[in-house]
Amino acid sequence: MRFRYASYEIEPSPTVPEGIVYRPEAIILVGGPSGTESIQALLDTGSDETVFPASLAKLLGVELNYGAMSKASAVGGHEVRLVPGQVTLELSQGDESYRWRSTVAFLETDEPEDEVALLGYAGFLEFFQATFDSETYEVTLLANNRFPRE
Repeated sequence: MRFRYASYEIEPSPTVPEGIVYRPEAIILVGGPSGTESIQALLDTGSDETVFPASLAKLLGVELNYGAMSKASAVGGHEVRLVPGQVTLELSQGDESYRWRSTVAFLETDEPEDEVALLGYAGFLEFFQATFDSETYEVTLLANNRFPRE
């Protein structure tokens, strides 16, 4: 399964003088007791966890486990709360589809700019062989032996 990187215009800088960056993103379906929503998320090899906004958990009726809540620092040092919840994830492209249940982190923050959707290691990247190609601006995902077959 291949996904094109998304391009974003940013303020030019010495490291990005053209002012355009490319980020590996994918559309993923996130399901809970009250329904399913499609969300665009960054494939982030530096994220230990798969993270979605807490507002998505509320929309989908996902039961959050506040007893297992942890804290983390977002970019810029803002403290955020990560609350685990179980969802169904589905990644599709053409006739190919991967679907599985996973425990992910829902991000609660007081800063709206900290709300993100990250496809990190736990709950997502651990189940795939991922190849990031910065020449073609594509990421290829293939299910590995850890993928939870339903």
